[in-house]
Amino acid sequence: MASYEETKRDFEYLNKIASGGDMMEIDASVFDLMANPTKKRAKELYVTAIGCWFRAIGKDMSFAGVPQSVFDNPSVIEILEKYGHHIEQNET
Repeated sequence: MASYEETKRDFEYLNKIASGGDMMEIDASVFDLMANPTKKRAKELYVTAIGCWFRAIGKDMSFAGVPQSVFDNPSVIEILEKYGHHIEQNET
C-alpha cells in the first residue's frame, strides 16, 4: 500500500504529463478535506484523482494533450498498476 507521500508524488508526476481535465468528483471531495484535513483523507483524494486521470486520458488522449508515448513510460505503467487501473484507449 502506497504512503501518503508516495501517492501525492505519483499524482503530481501524472499531472506534470497532462492535466486530468475537469474533475468534478475531486472538487466535491476537496470541501470534505478542508472541513476535516487529515493525511488519510488527502491520500484518498489523490487516489481518486489518479483514477480520474487515467479515465480522462483513456477517453480522449488528444483532447487531454497526452502523447501516445505515455504508454511507453515505465513510471506511468508502474503507477497504473500500483493503483489497479487500466487504460481503455478509444480506437480513432
